[in-house]
Amino acid sequence: MKNVPLFKVSLPEGIEQVLKPVLESGYISEGPKAAEFEQKLGDWIGNPWTALTSSGTMSLTIALRLAGVGSGTEVITSPMTCLASNEPILSLGGVPVWCDIDPATGNIDPAKVRELITDKTKAILFVDWAGTPCELSDLSEIAHGHGLKTIEDAAHSFGAQFAGKKVGQLGDYVCFSHQAIKHLTTIDGGSLSCASQDDYERAKLLRWFGCRRGHNDSPIKWEGDVVEYGYKGHMNDVNATIGLEQLKTIDSRIDIHKKNGSYLTQALEDCPNIETLKIPDYIDSSHWIYTIKCKNSIHREKVATALTEAGIRSGIVHTRNDWYSLFEGSRKRLPRLDDFGSRMLSVPCGWWAEQNDLDNIVKVLHEN
Repeated sequence: MKNVPLFKVSLPEGIEQVLKPVLESGYISEGPKAAEFEQKLGDWIGNPWTALTSSGTMSLTIALRLAGVGSGTEVITSPMTCLASNEPILSLGGVPVWCDIDPATGNIDPAKVRELITDKTKAILFVDWAGTPCELSDLSEIAHGHGLKTIEDAAHSFGAQFAGKKVGQLGDYVCFSHQAIKHLTTIDGGSLSCASQDDYERAKLLRWFGCRRGHNDSPIKWEGDVVEYGYKGHMNDVNATIGLEQLKTIDSRIDIHKKNGSYLTQALEDCPNIETLKIPDYIDSSHWIYTIKCKNSIHREKVATALTEAGIRSGIVHTRNDWYSLFEGSRKRLPRLDDFGSRMLSVPCGWWAEQNDLDNIVKVLHEN
């Protein structure tokens, strides 16, 4: 029986030959390949103020620093995400303030965000669940009306669009992950798109101990003053070389994700026991995964078992963060997330899913 994975790593053909001269060059840390990839990635996103980082988590950490998050400050955020979204808040001494979601999308609810703003709030952090951007216009309006910053965790939504603009072109800080199973993987890595050149320049300092690191041939690598602490959070030339090769085929790969997601939505429209997430007409999801809502948690177990028996992997992908002990002090009742979290299940819709795989998914869901 064929096994259809929920995630699959995509690496370009012949990547070994492309990497060989880089590995033999003696310049495998941040160098000319990283500079080239940073420029070309920014061009692809449509935002020249895009900085490469070592991970999506590092992008989020730097974005929180840029937003002014520190000891005792608050960040309004959703628990329905990876731990990578919210642990950086704790690392900076900040306090996560949990916000309920829109049950139709799994994304943070702007109306609920308004109710949570205090004089300690510094930023609104939100994840684009399953590849569907949040209500970026509403969230930006709320944030800027209160002197706050938006931080978009776009780990799921690389290549998605909101009102005709690619994710990364809107908002204060947009954080991408290029980890192993993302749309564009560099094995590990991340990037951060900023709304201003000033923030971009500071982000580049923060990713390298607060220093201005160059990739030229100058023997002086540590020149200049350091005014604030930073991280070892840059991307190296090996990862960047993989990223450059990935950019050559990324459009066609994302197109397959989008096509497969759209097919599942149409095919499940009249499925009696399954709800699909709702995507507004002005949003173009990049469908990293495809999330459905079962009738209840018992029904979810039944559906997951049936999918497994048919050779199709499924999963909840992320456990809501507020259930972990490290966030115990900030727990609160979130009734719509309670319902969503107990019913949601994700199935594959990526570039590796062929038409007969999608048909089998639809068949299983209709029968259960």
